[in-house]
Amino acid sequence: MPPGAFAPASVAFTANIVAEAATAINVRLSYARSNQTTVLLVDSTASIRQSSTGSFGWSGTRQFPFELDLTRCLLDPLHRPTESSCELVASLRLISSGEFVGLPVTVTLVVRPGSTNIVNQPINLIETGPVALVGPADTREGIGRAAASAGGAARALTITVPAALR
Repeated sequence: MPPGAFAPASVAFTANIVAEAATAINVRLSYARSNQTTVLLVDSTASIRQSSTGSFGWSGTRQFPFELDLTRCLLDPLHRPTESSCELVASLRLISSGEFVGLPVTVTLVVRPGSTNIVNQPINLIETGPVALVGPADTREGIGRAAASAGGAARALTITVPAALR
């Protein structure tokens, strides 16, 4: 490998957070291998503090920058996609009371040593909670949030209980 081939790479994500009880955000960065597995490089959790008015200390969007040493990836003979770059898989999740809430958002990007990589599309992290069924009726309706919906718009949520479970 040429000199500087193992220079760190910089990666930054922008997250839009929609949450009521989440206290932290977890970011995991792994590299992809040709055998369809991934190897964890970073597992980082950052606190989300609420202000005295109850609003989040971070409102709107926030960037999460990381500097990565790609040596482990580049020396792995099974890393993807080329000899001089790594395919990273980033997973971001909200945490409340030590538990993950909502669905993870996954982003894939290709990075090279010494590069700066900014994910320009904001990542929407939407807190979701458990769904409770009350009563023996076949169907219950309520308001829920679709974890992958653009803008976090509320929509009707219908749950059907199979007859075998009633």
